[in-house]
Amino acid sequence: MTTLNITQNSNGDLQSSNVSKKITVVTAFNRKENLKYLLRAIEGKANWTVLVNDDFECEFPSWVDVKRYKKEFNDNVANRFLNEFIRTEARKPENAETQYFTLNDDDLVEEGFFDKIPEADVVIVSMQRTDVPQKHIVWDDWDKKIGHYEEGIDFLKACPENMKVGRVGGDQLIIKGKIWKNFRNGLQPDGTGDGVMICQIAEEYPITYVSEAVVYFNYLEDGRWKGFRRRPQALFIGDYYRGASVEAGPSEWEGGIWQSLESTGLADVARFHFDKYWWEVGMHNNGNWYWWGDKVLRDRIDELKPDFIINVMYKAPNGADPSVISLNSLEYIKQKGIPVYAIWGDLESVEQRWLARAMEPWHTKNFATANKAIAEKLGYTYLHVPRDPRIFNPGNFKRDTDVIFSGSFGLGREDRQKVLKYLEDNGINLVKGGSECGDHYPTQEYADKYKKSKMALSFATACGVDVVNARVFEVMHCGALLMNHKSEELTKLYTPGVDYVEWTDEVDLLNKVRYYLEHEEERLSIAANGCKKTQELYSAKTFWEKVLER
Repeated sequence: MTTLNITQNSNGDLQSSNVSKKITVVTAFNRKENLKYLLRAIEGKANWTVLVNDDFECEFPSWVDVKRYKKEFNDNVANRFLNEFIRTEARKPENAETQYFTLNDDDLVEEGFFDKIPEADVVIVSMQRTDVPQKHIVWDDWDKKIGHYEEGIDFLKACPENMKVGRVGGDQLIIKGKIWKNFRNGLQPDGTGDGVMICQIAEEYPITYVSEAVVYFNYLEDGRWKGFRRRPQALFIGDYYRGASVEAGPSEWEGGIWQSLESTGLADVARFHFDKYWWEVGMHNNGNWYWWGDKVLRDRIDELKPDFIINVMYKAPNGADPSVISLNSLEYIKQKGIPVYAIWGDLESVEQRWLARAMEPWHTKNFATANKAIAEKLGYTYLHVPRDPRIFNPGNFKRDTDVIFSGSFGLGREDRQKVLKYLEDNGINLVKGGSECGDHYPTQEYADKYKKSKMALSFATACGVDVVNARVFEVMHCGALLMNHKSEELTKLYTPGVDYVEWTDEVDLLNKVRYYLEHEEERLSIAANGCKKTQELYSAKTFWEKVLER
């Protein structure tokens, strides 16, 4: 039992005395999305009874008392349920001394609220309606619709002067069962029924006013309170342009990472690009130190107050490259206590592994794609490459391209050139292009090409190491049959012959392409398997749920 030192002054405000409390919060509950917030506010501090429709489905913890009532009307359901609770529960003799506190399912209370409540028969607390100063109406006489406007925070102080309809609400009342049993909430269509009841109680019983205990009205309503964020805020830091070059077009990681996170609804996403800042602002500042973008980033962090930062980098912060986050900024983020999650896509490169190790003091968690063994040897979490399902999906196009390869096949990629030329020389309808360093496709066009293709090629090595690149997941998300060069790495995620087709050399590939062009049913079946497994196991949601695990 919690004790609290309070007394009551001549105005009815509390000062000090020794009391104990026992409070049961009663909520007409319908908004499942608010459950976790209400649990945090109530658990361990008060009892909680929820009033729900008899067919309402929601899993509550065992300590929550669930009362089910039949929903006979659509108007004032909450007040009807509360009245039924008063009639059946609050009036019981064993509940005479129980303090009942009615709290709407989108309202919340301040930290320490319950510790401020005395064990009095009738208590009125204060209510704050928003944390945004604004012009709002204060009702002097609700029935006659007489009021005036005030500028500032809309705050209903617990005091005798506010015991009027329109200036007191049901969430401000804490009352013992022996008194509550004699009253009912009004069912007025204008929503003032609870205020009418409180005013009736105030006429018949003494009120203890606790002005310093505050209920937050509609706190869980999206956009009403600046201080409430239903989803965590993510800040993505990485290149906007591939290799920080405008001519190369948007970076593959730029769209792939933040858009995939945004698509899940798991977080609100903001972005900052050092390279874009440099090209659009910094390079025109005649060497001014602002070209670094550090101050702009720090101001953005202070404004957003992100819950976590996603950092994608491939170059060291050497103090001379304006397209890379600086160590000063990383140190600033670290001192702020903001978690930084690093995502590495090319750890098959020795240089990238060196960089990843060097950056570990500033990264809270490290995630890696492409090669499972390398990732785990570094102690990092191995993950697939996420893609935005709004872009990468099977679509409804006619698949009139037999085989496609989207990727680089120029200088330094002679092995790919050899395979592609062999298919063309043997009459295969092959579409190729989309090199990230050359004829780079916009993301939507890139995805649509896979949606129009029966089969898509992918190669399996980088730096002499087997890898699973982004192309694998892009092809499968889009429903084309993946023809992947034999890779032990890919078999850790998919089953060859079931989810995709593997090939060993250009002759083997040609034979398999011809076979699956002739055997459409088998081709469609394998492609469907790969697409289904990718959507279920390797989606953007599964990726980000793993990254955001607490």
